[in-house]
Amino acid sequence: MVTRAALIVLLLVGCSPVLAVGDCSPKNCLGCCDSTGTCQSGVKKTACGSGGFTCLSCASNQLCGAKSTCEIDPNAPLDMVGGGSAGGSASGGAGGGAATADQEFVNAHNAARRRATPAPSPALPDVTWDSATAAFAKAGADRCIFSHRQQNQYGENLYAGTAEPTPTEVVDSWDSEKRFYTYATNACSGTCGHYTQVVWRSSVKIGCATTRCTTGSPFGNGEWFLSACNYSPPGNFVGQKPY
Repeated sequence: MVTRAALIVLLLVGCSPVLAVGDCSPKNCLGCCDSTGTCQSGVKKTACGSGGFTCLSCASNQLCGAKSTCEIDPNAPLDMVGGGSAGGSASGGAGGGAATADQEFVNAHNAARRRATPAPSPALPDVTWDSATAAFAKAGADRCIFSHRQQNQYGENLYAGTAEPTPTEVVDSWDSEKRFYTYATNACSGTCGHYTQVVWRSSVKIGCATTRCTTGSPFGNGEWFLSACNYSPPGNFVGQKPY
């Protein structure tokens, strides 16, 4: 669900009190990795990447990476590759104007926060655009690498697509993960950390960017687009509900 994500299934039991590190970090199990990279208390795809990383959730069409990232499953369909938290979501969505992209990202986040289920009480505050956070997001998108950066200053959601998405399409893809999240038990039945980061109450400063990429495609070869949104203060802390 959400270094947090995005990104991420963030609900870890018996883990060290660390920040969740994106939904890419680096695996598809609920639990912790030990120092050999073996997942403890895992429920799905229980082999972790090496290095003793905290176990979070990769997308169903990703595999646990050997480093602190989910990696694309070579057997997954090339037209829909998700994952990312953090770690991002991905789609073949089309279109999008860049002139008002920053405001559209803000509007889409605030619309998603108003749709949070169950309804937050009190209502979630609106997010606002933050130039420092946006600069960090642009630097991340410009890497053209579909994996989360190892840092804990910001929350991070990623999205990859074969055609340029609108900001609303990007945020709506993360918001759609709410169907996998059960608020009462603070648990995920699939990837939901991008959603929980979007609706994290205290994450009120955002910055986002979309970059056209020609290398590093998670879809194979050719042009692709990477969108990154970062959040300050970060969300998706282990054991906490988003609101």
